[in-house]
Amino acid sequence: MKFHLAVFGCQMNSNDADRIRTVLHGIEGKEVQTPEEADFVIYVTCSIRQHAEDRIFGLISNLRKQKKKEERLMNTEEELAHRRRPVIAVTGCMVEKTSSQTSDKKDKLLVRSDKIDLVFRIEDAPSLANILREYFPISDEYSGEFPGIFETLPTQTQNYSAFVPLSTGCDHHCTYCIVPHTRGKEVCRSKDEIINECKEMISRGAKEITLLGQNVNRYYFGKRRINPYRTDFAELLDEIAKLDGLVWLRFLSPHPQHLGEDVLDVMAENQNICSHLHLPVQSGDNEMLQKMARGYTVEKFKETVSLARKKNPGISVTTDVIVGFCSETEEQFQNTKRLCKEENFDMVYISKFSVRPHTPAAQWEDDVPLVEKKRRYHEINEVLKKSSKTNNMGDIGKVMKVLVDRVNDKNIAQGHTSENKIVEFQVGNKGRRFIGEFVDVKITGAKMFYLEGKIEN
Repeated sequence: MKFHLAVFGCQMNSNDADRIRTVLHGIEGKEVQTPEEADFVIYVTCSIRQHAEDRIFGLISNLRKQKKKEERLMNTEEELAHRRRPVIAVTGCMVEKTSSQTSDKKDKLLVRSDKIDLVFRIEDAPSLANILREYFPISDEYSGEFPGIFETLPTQTQNYSAFVPLSTGCDHHCTYCIVPHTRGKEVCRSKDEIINECKEMISRGAKEITLLGQNVNRYYFGKRRINPYRTDFAELLDEIAKLDGLVWLRFLSPHPQHLGEDVLDVMAENQNICSHLHLPVQSGDNEMLQKMARGYTVEKFKETVSLARKKNPGISVTTDVIVGFCSETEEQFQNTKRLCKEENFDMVYISKFSVRPHTPAAQWEDDVPLVEKKRRYHEINEVLKKSSKTNNMGDIGKVMKVLVDRVNDKNIAQGHTSENKIVEFQVGNKGRRFIGEFVDVKITGAKMFYLEGKIEN
């Protein structure tokens, strides 16, 4: 069986895909680089925005059309038999119920499109051997059951950088967010399991580990406890940072309501915790934050950012913003725009609000016209362009450690810094040897969203 994984959305989905790889390799699956080559195509999906769902259906439809065109060009039954119609599966946040087109009770995706053969929830990925027996001749020697999804260690596409989830699901219930419905209640992994996976990733060559969770700083060891001095997440972060061989440690994404001084202290105390904080604000207006059920005020958010910058000089701060949420007025939008100017973020990931089913916001009127959402998007983006360029200009002349991610055909390397800034620099003909390695780069130029440099001799 030849399989192809197409991954969309966040780092959690990328980590899920790596665990699916482990299961499929375990039943002698062979990964191929394009869906056209595959017998089995898996779309690991995101449902945070309607656009993401629409894109998936478009890709599936295009793949089916292409395959039908190929079949019409084939002359013999033997050729048709050799060119198997690919089995198409969907997993990730769009899926509510593991099922196939032959199931009595089907997931809504199967009802919506007969081009999809099966869907499975990510926690059912360890049972793929059994699920796929409907479509492929899988040997009886495979029991069909792997360990649970988190006990199935990921097969990484790049060994130098690893994602390690601390939890799955979310109990926060922001009014715009579908994650509590698609991912379920918040469940935290055991501390020992997380530590052991981090050690395993380091032994495989991971120089950088990113800890993941829908609200990563809500992590707790077992029974949730209240510690006025140090939260469970801060303790875990400190312990992982001290593991032998770990060069860089990151975490995504903390929730502003739960981010305390203890985590910022741990970041300051451990030089290998990267100098980057992604803290999603979503709105710069207190009424909007209350309607979103975010649990903090603009003033509290600004205090947290100020404290982070005080304890960790030079830290880069990035955020998420939603424009055009239900009933957002021009004044409320301007408050968000003002916050972005005042906080001088290194990056702002801007989303135009789209209604998601099974959320409280789905019961409200989506009363901000699309043309207005687009205008607000572009206004925030113009603020971002100025702040990002200004911040990048401040890095000119610095020598920064860069972890190289790729080298293109023109021998230009691209990597990222501790501050999670992208850096491009020229390398020689054998530049691919730098991939996965740290390089000291002197910054010589600043673009809007990336830096330019040269290798420091």
